Formats: sequence, structure tokens, C-alpha cells
Amino acid sequence: MTKTLDSFIEKELNDSEFATLYEAETERLESAVALVKAREEAGLTQAELAKLSGKTQATISRMEKGQISSFEVLQTLVHAMGGTLKIEIDFA
Repeated sequence: MTKTLDSFIEKELNDSEFATLYEAETERLESAVALVKAREEAGLTQAELAKLSGKTQATISRMEKGQISSFEVLQTLVHAMGGTLKIEIDFA
């Protein structure tokens, strides 16, 4: 019998530890994707954004991969308050 990834994840989500880790990873990656989309909608490269922000291109890259610890710290704090981290970037 062949399992699909979706059916495997669905089954594993019944494990509370897995579900907690899965949700945390999902939120972290959604934050990273939101940053990539916002940068692209602004018509900027990572290098251009780095120059404008005073950060390095490597920092922008790590942020877009969800590897910057400040994302994790923010997520931890929001979860500790019983919330879900959602990031919205608006250039209006």
C-alpha cells in the first residue's frame, strides 16, 4: 500500500508533539514566503532590499528562508500568549 505525503501528515497530526512542530514550521515558512512576495511585489532584488534596509543580502536571504532567529522568538512569544503568528505587509 502506497501512502501519499498528505495522508502521512494527516495521520501524524494526531500526535500532539508532531502537530505542534508542524504548525510552528508552517507558520515560520509562511512568514518567509510573505517576505519574498512583498519584496517581489515591490520590484526589488535581495541586493536592492539589503541596500535600502542597511542589512546584508545574506541576511535578506536567511530571512526569506525563515532562518533568522527573530522570527522564531516572535513566534514563541505569540504562541506563549495563545496566538497564531500572521504577518501582513502592506505598501499602501
